Amino acid sequence: MQADTDYSRDPVLFAKDDTVSRIFLEKTIGLIGYKFATVENGVQALAAFREQFFPILVTDWMMPEMDGPIRLCYARKEDFFLR
Repeated sequence: MQADTDYSRDPVLFAKDDTVSRIFLEKTIGLIGYKFATVENGVQALAAFREQFFPILVTDWMMPEMDGPIRLCYARKEDFFLR
């Protein structure tokens, strides 16, 4: 017997500067049933993190305004400790 998985409880944040990739991910993940938000760069991703918790982040390594996961994680960590 396979357990039902509720993907809707863990939102995904897509930080992708390429429009085609972003739309593809939105459609694919939406079909599976995940809730998600999309942004175009790391600065917008950090702003989204400030508004809502996202346990899953899909991002490019290099993006306009703020590069992908490493800089974004450092910025997010700084925000956490400054609260």
